Amino acid sequence: ASLVMALAVYDALAEFIDPGLLQLKWPNDCLVKGAKICGILAESCGQKPLALALGCGINVLAAPASMPYPVCCVADYHDRVTVTGVFDALRENAELWLQQWNDGAAFERIRDAWIRRTCPLGTRLLVRAHGGEVQGAFAGLAEDGALLLDVGGEKLQRIYEGDVGLAGESA
Repeated sequence: ASLVMALAVYDALAEFIDPGLLQLKWPNDCLVKGAKICGILAESCGQKPLALALGCGINVLAAPASMPYPVCCVADYHDRVTVTGVFDALRENAELWLQQWNDGAAFERIRDAWIRRTCPLGTRLLVRAHGGEVQGAFAGLAEDGALLLDVGGEKLQRIYEGDVGLAGESA
C-alpha cells in the first residue's frame, strides 16, 4: 500500500516539479535531486479485515531546518505552489492509483510503475538495517514489494526493511 501512495505522491508532485528531478526511494520516500521532499507511513488498523492507515508528509512551503540528510520543499521548484493545490493533486492521484491497484489484484502494474520512477536497475545500493549493512545492485521489486538486490551469487536478496541509499553515500 505504501508503494501505491508513493506513486500518488510522485505523480502529484510531477504537476509542480519537473518529473526528471523526482525519484522514489524504497520503500516510502520521494526525493528531488536526492533531497527528501516526502515520507510515507503505513500502519495497520485492526485485525480482520486488515485495514491500513496511510499518511504522508510533503514539504510544500518549507522543509525542516536541521535534518541529518538533504531536504527540500515544493516551493523550491514552483513559485506559485499552495498547500491546497498539492493536496488536491495528491487526492486525485491517490484515487487513480488506488483504482489501479484494485486491492492488490493489479500489483504487477503498481510494481512496474514504481520501478519506472526509481533509480535505474543495476544502481549500486547500500541498505542499513538492524542486522548490519548489505550492498548490491538494484534488481527490482519482488511480488510482495520487497526490494531485490543482486549481491552476487545465484539468488537475489530480498530486503524487507532498512534505510536505503546509494552505495558510497549515506543511506
